[in-house]
Amino acid sequence: MGFKSETEERRGSLNGALFFTRVHDDHLLGYDAATFATNAFNADTRTRGAELEGNWRFDYGLTLAASATYLDAKITSGVQGIQAGDVAAGNRTPDVPRWSANFNASWKHPLGTFASLGKTTLNTSLNYHLVGERAADPQNHFNLDNYEKLDLRAGLESKYGEVYAFADNLLNQTYDTYGFYSDPGAYGAPARRRTLGVGYTYQF
Repeated sequence: MGFKSETEERRGSLNGALFFTRVHDDHLLGYDAATFATNAFNADTRTRGAELEGNWRFDYGLTLAASATYLDAKITSGVQGIQAGDVAAGNRTPDVPRWSANFNASWKHPLGTFASLGKTTLNTSLNYHLVGERAADPQNHFNLDNYEKLDLRAGLESKYGEVYAFADNLLNQTYDTYGFYSDPGAYGAPARRRTLGVGYTYQF
């Protein structure tokens, strides 16, 4: 259940939603330390939450957008005999943060017409993403910490495509992308640190 709204001149919009979902025999993953492989199993899950998002387009090509999401996701049926341990009803669904948010600022600015390139446009985007604490595995052995991610992109677009430069994870945070527990330790993988690069795209 939700709503969608837009201003008369279509400069801005605001959308919201409330939701409640039940899944029978949802698909979950467990880690088998003996074989170093992930095994799939099924359990019932329930998710409820709310989300709100909006954006506003200013003059001179500037657009701001933001969103926030709250999720309460739980496993509602117990599962026994899993390699990493039994899964109890009431555990948090793994990899689902209770809170997350996103903010984006983009700016498009025409640079004029050049003989060889034609009309050119400068495209820039700054994106901030916040992810809250979340359970690492279905057994809820431990949690993955919250993290922030800041990305920047700038490109020059013409009739020949777009040449762009990007910087991912400007804050250079070392956060975990996933994790599994096996007594007496835990396994996982860190995200990439600050990454810089260039690229080219062409649409036809």
